[in-house]
Amino acid sequence: MKTYPMLAWPIVHYGIKGYRENGQSFFVDAPEGVDLVVQRADCSPPVLVPDRPWERGLLNHFHLVREGDRLRLWYSGGDYLCYAESSNGFRWEKPVLNRVEFDGSMANNIAFAKGWPCVCWFEDGNAAPEQRFKAVGLEACWIDKEGKEVPESLVRDAMTHRTGNEEDNPVGFDIRSAMAGYVSPDRFRWTKLNVPSLMDLFSDTQAVVWYDPASRLYRGYFRMGWAGKRAVGYAETADFTRWPLPRVVFHAAIQDGLDTDAYTSCYCPYPGDADLRLLFPAMYHHVRDTVDIHLAVSRDGQDWDRPSFDPIIPLGEMDGLPEQSLYASPDLVTLPDGRWGLMYLSTCWPHNMDPTPLPKGQYRFAYRWARWQPHRLAGIAAKAEGQFTILPQPCQAGELRLNYKTEAGGWVRVELADRAGGYPPVEVAPLPDHTFDQCDVLTGDALDRVVTWRGKRDLSPLQGKNVAIHIRLHRATVFSVTL
Repeated sequence: MKTYPMLAWPIVHYGIKGYRENGQSFFVDAPEGVDLVVQRADCSPPVLVPDRPWERGLLNHFHLVREGDRLRLWYSGGDYLCYAESSNGFRWEKPVLNRVEFDGSMANNIAFAKGWPCVCWFEDGNAAPEQRFKAVGLEACWIDKEGKEVPESLVRDAMTHRTGNEEDNPVGFDIRSAMAGYVSPDRFRWTKLNVPSLMDLFSDTQAVVWYDPASRLYRGYFRMGWAGKRAVGYAETADFTRWPLPRVVFHAAIQDGLDTDAYTSCYCPYPGDADLRLLFPAMYHHVRDTVDIHLAVSRDGQDWDRPSFDPIIPLGEMDGLPEQSLYASPDLVTLPDGRWGLMYLSTCWPHNMDPTPLPKGQYRFAYRWARWQPHRLAGIAAKAEGQFTILPQPCQAGELRLNYKTEAGGWVRVELADRAGGYPPVEVAPLPDHTFDQCDVLTGDALDRVVTWRGKRDLSPLQGKNVAIHIRLHRATVFSVTL
């Protein structure tokens, strides 16, 4: 049994025009009256705020994972990497870790003294125990006159001979920002790798990196410059300590407006489908100085489709203040009520403005949940009557299930065929006993409704065969099919 979400057009047949012997034309599987639309998230109130002195009222990128019945959060609070955990995602504990001293005390939830570089880590099953977890982040490094990286210890020794006059400095070292690697045995004790920088790239937002055991490659998405703007780049390597420069795989389109950048990637695998990949990029609008969150979809991680150029997490309000910038971070998880949740940073702070303090108990930064019902990130919708055909897919189950929603007076009907239109164009007959007229009409709101034809649901005779799914709908949205 496999679920096919309606996230991008490639799963839909584009349609073909053919001609009969008398010259009369006909259409096969042509989509009509439908649009692909993102489903705006249901956004929670703030669930975590920077209420500790060491957080200084500031939050930044984070990394969220589910382990068993616990949600664990590594987040950038102030200048530190902090840790919190929760059983439900709404009430968060900031346990005392006794690891890093702040203001003379170890009684805090600080996991590491650097909050920026290690905030998105991954587990490397191939590594030695002391390097089981890895992270990539921006770090300053020293270079010589030829642009080669030099050890910091050498620079420190040379700095003792400085005269204060740059022209009299025989050392000639300069500082450069590049990507550094970090390792940890437990996600709390982090050590910077004592190697030259992983790549000569200025990427001052969250880099999402992971190890792919199938290909034995490290893969990652990085923020990079492109055509004078920001974009998302992809790189891969067999050696974690040596990365090629990324190549651009996602950037703002003309439909986004000339002033828009792709600021972060927020790469997430699609729940339950290892071959489907998601980006929740933060799109920065220069003129408005605001950031909202969009959706992109890919099967190979290289070519990305946009279901819509509308935000999937739009700007709203937080505690009565207008939101100005939103940034999502991995991962997409299942919440206790069964909905999918993506945590994001909500700020009432324009991108180019220094944050100013608010009265006690009010915060310009907070983490919130964006929530959707399962497989409802996007859907194919008809405002009136429409139709489309899902390209032939293998029937892996004994029934067909639909995730859909109808408005007042709306409905959905389904018809099956053993193939879709092709060349030369021929009219395709539906499978016997599985026509639109025989389909029991679907209405209401269902996440996993079995489709029946005159009360019959059994598709076991079709198992192992490819089946094209024709869908007619009126004032309805189809989010996914399971076959």
